[in-house]
Amino acid sequence: MHHHGYAWLGEKKAFDKESVRRPAGQAPTATSEQEVHDRYREAVAVFPTTDVPPIQTAHRLMKPPSMIQGTWEEPKEAGEWLGRRLGESAPRFASAQDGDAARLVLLVRAAVERLAWGGDVSLGHYLKGTLFHSVALVTCSPNRAAPGLPCPVRWETGRMPQLIAPDVRVHASFLDAMREFVEEGAGERSLLAHEMERYAGSWHRPEVFAGYVEALNAEALEETPRVEGWVPNTTLWYVEGDTFLGRLAIRHRLNPFLRELGGHIGYAVRPTARRRGYATAMLTEALPVARRIGIGSVLVTCDTTNTASRKVIEAVGGVLEDQRGGKLRFWIRTGP
Repeated sequence: MHHHGYAWLGEKKAFDKESVRRPAGQAPTATSEQEVHDRYREAVAVFPTTDVPPIQTAHRLMKPPSMIQGTWEEPKEAGEWLGRRLGESAPRFASAQDGDAARLVLLVRAAVERLAWGGDVSLGHYLKGTLFHSVALVTCSPNRAAPGLPCPVRWETGRMPQLIAPDVRVHASFLDAMREFVEEGAGERSLLAHEMERYAGSWHRPEVFAGYVEALNAEALEETPRVEGWVPNTTLWYVEGDTFLGRLAIRHRLNPFLRELGGHIGYAVRPTARRRGYATAMLTEALPVARRIGIGSVLVTCDTTNTASRKVIEAVGGVLEDQRGGKLRFWIRTGP
């Protein structure tokens, strides 16, 4: 367990605008009013990158790690940072009572106690003039209020998960992940089914795995030979150091099957890495990649019974268009 520190100083009117302080939530349906769609699109576009404090303290973990101003393993050290930040701003507090030194000492003491049992701390004060000051300490991993949110900086390992092009360096972990998928009983429509059928008996051999990685990377090229009807496809692996966590495929265009059921993007997280927010992180990171490919809006689908996948798609901004063949079809804009 560790604690991240955040601080914000800005205009009161920015802090009072709650629409950008909440994550997008459930996507509106095609029949929702235009105002609902507009508010949803604003939240999708603004919330992930704005430094205005979110309404729920734990949701700071959804923000870029660059917004973190310090990380501490000991609650006492985090409390010392909190005390310094409050002390720096206290002379400017609109209320002299809020800036009383004895009061601030009590606030810091209570914060340290709260951090010790895994809670979060969020304090805000109006300053003289038109400014508002917010300071917070968020505990992870996991966070009690939002256990599904991963640590933004992977403090416990010093590494941050990221999407990469397929690479032979994760060979051992990749094989472990494939065994997990096999034991789970991945169906014929699995993102990995075709590759498992072709390589599963031999990709433990380094030279075969190297060839497999080379073939995956070549699939993104228009000139690469492929099965008739298939489209160019960019495959990305989600890794933490040399640990394979999942994979994602971006189809460069839609054929009739993909437009009806498959969509532009498919993804899979290995069974032992689920419920940590990785699927949401993968899909979020894939959107700018899709935009660079030239896709303005991506179609992402999931089974009508797959509630977890639906929540992932909606969290990234998916707007439900309709349901076809047992699939829910969502569109997500890849940029402004």
